[in-house]
Amino acid sequence: MEAKWLFDSLFMIRMMCRRLLYSVVLLWVVSVFVTAQNVGIGIANPHPYARLEVWDTMRGVLIPRLTKTQRDLYLGNPPEGLIIYNLTCHVLQYYNGSKWVSATRTDSCCTCGDTLVGWRWFIPVVITNNTGLGYSQVVVRMTINTQALISSGKMQSDARDLRFVTDLLSCGELCYWVDLSTVNTTSTVVWVRLDTIPPLSSDTIYMLYGNPGATSAADGTCTFDFFDDFTTNPDVSGNWTIFRRANDPASECKWDGVSSVYLTTAVNGRGCAAFANITVAGGFEGWAFEVRYRAGGGTGADGWALAFDKNIQPYSTWGSPSAGGSIALSAFDGNGLVLSEGYAIEFDNWLNNADPSANHIAIIKETNACWDVSANACTHLAFVNTGVTEDNVWHLTTVKIVPGGDIKVSVDGTVMLSGLNLYTPMGFGRFALTAATGGANNNHQIDYIAAYRFAPVTVSLGTEGSLCE
Repeated sequence: MEAKWLFDSLFMIRMMCRRLLYSVVLLWVVSVFVTAQNVGIGIANPHPYARLEVWDTMRGVLIPRLTKTQRDLYLGNPPEGLIIYNLTCHVLQYYNGSKWVSATRTDSCCTCGDTLVGWRWFIPVVITNNTGLGYSQVVVRMTINTQALISSGKMQSDARDLRFVTDLLSCGELCYWVDLSTVNTTSTVVWVRLDTIPPLSSDTIYMLYGNPGATSAADGTCTFDFFDDFTTNPDVSGNWTIFRRANDPASECKWDGVSSVYLTTAVNGRGCAAFANITVAGGFEGWAFEVRYRAGGGTGADGWALAFDKNIQPYSTWGSPSAGGSIALSAFDGNGLVLSEGYAIEFDNWLNNADPSANHIAIIKETNACWDVSANACTHLAFVNTGVTEDNVWHLTTVKIVPGGDIKVSVDGTVMLSGLNLYTPMGFGRFALTAATGGANNNHQIDYIAAYRFAPVTVSLGTEGSLCE
């Protein structure tokens, strides 16, 4: 027992001496690399001005690497001089006491979140709902001065770098559409789809621009409840059910092969009614339509119309719309007109018996009690005389059916008609584009049509800010 005890004691003493020796050696090594409060890694004599000097000919130094989202989320109040590597923009950044700055000018970090890299500018868009009603899956219409942004070199000339996002942290993209014919003007028309708008609220989304390498993300199908820009033949697109008076696709609902449709060409005795393949339940209150049209180029007749809450059954039964002054708002049974009840906004080119003038826009309602717009003035609920019905110039008309029954018709942003309590749901749930010629003719051409649910909100643009660091 004594021998074992002695052996164990000597072993412990030996181990303690060995550890002491290791500690002395370690202190000696450290003393070699640490002089005058300086630390050297891989170098015996670090520079006297350097608190830490690392020397290596085969390896580098890795500092913390964060995405922009991680940086903004976790480094909410950074000290001045903090350095990170930004994984989103692939650039070294430091905090200068007020903002993050990229280490080199050419590597400036212009981004919204971690996905929209390359966008330089943003403008807050404040959407205010002063009503006590909330809205979901609605479209907000706004006008933007893209002319100023394009002339200053901040936006591409065709606005293809335009984007809308929910916020500047997650930067969730929103569906939007822009009328390209209004780009590079002071009143560029843009529509943005929103998931929800709470009652009595003010919410902010953000418009982004300033990416010279961006391609367009404008998507009418994503933005609107119904959309067609006629880049596909309407006979095969699946968007329409089409009825032709003379069964002539060369002059009735004729696709131009690119991006528009002629409801009629300038040929006498033609008519077309194209019903959108969508059914709106519960009536059209709270719905809006946007139609870009051009009419003219012929001998002056008859007109075109946007019909809504329209009965498709007579057209389906007889397979043909009317021609002439009824503007294809009636069906044709081979002998005469057949009533199709519903509402319409007509853009009339010809003076018929019931018309207030040769050129007018009218809000039309046809029922069993009063129908045939070419013969009965009672169909005209409201009208305005104007030459925009056949001046052979492109126009954008906006039709809104306001909750409560008011109908508002605008052309190129100017209100042309505003009728109070004119709409009562009829339950047909369909809308259509119609046009006709008679003993005289015109081209009635449509560039695009959009239909959507809108919310009665106000839109205001804030002050421009930079996304670059």
